[in-house]
Amino acid sequence: MIDQPHQNSHYLAKDTELIFLILICVFLIFLIFGIFYYNLNLKSRKKTPLIFKNNSQNTSISPTKATPTLKPSKPTLRGYQEFTVQSTKKTGPIPYHLTIDPYDPQIAGRQTVTIKLKSALPITKAFYELTTDTTQTAAINLKLISGTPTDGTWQGDSIITDSYDYTYYMVFQALDSQNQLLKYDFPMR
Repeated sequence: MIDQPHQNSHYLAKDTELIFLILICVFLIFLIFGIFYYNLNLKSRKKTPLIFKNNSQNTSISPTKATPTLKPSKPTLRGYQEFTVQSTKKTGPIPYHLTIDPYDPQIAGRQTVTIKLKSALPITKAFYELTTDTTQTAAINLKLISGTPTDGTWQGDSIITDSYDYTYYMVFQALDSQNQLLKYDFPMR
């Protein structure tokens, strides 16, 4: 009978170790699924364009310094790229096609941006801003190169003066003859 309490404490120690190992395994499983779920949601998230109506005629933008984000760098697309733009907007200028050439310019290289816009009323002004790691450009005017002011192709270009390893996006804006404003955010990284 003296040995029996010793045997029970031995089983108790084994049970405690087993419970501890099970808890560690459950924790690791939750951790792995959590990381997987987070990455899956991060990849599947799509930014929707910010579109709003603004009756103000003041659309001038002054250059500012942007703060680089600390996100890890992702690979960027290369060369000439075309995009179909989908918009839920029903009035004012509506984008439907975008090309960027090249998508990955060298610093001091030229980048040409072309966007197709539709509108029930003539579009009177179109421009974009480019934000990179530490720079936000002033408005880069787009010129109507083909079509009409109600359904046409607008184009502009700029010289890239900054790296875009972490921050790289464009914001397009267009006004129609009733000052309905399109503002379309296009994340590039």
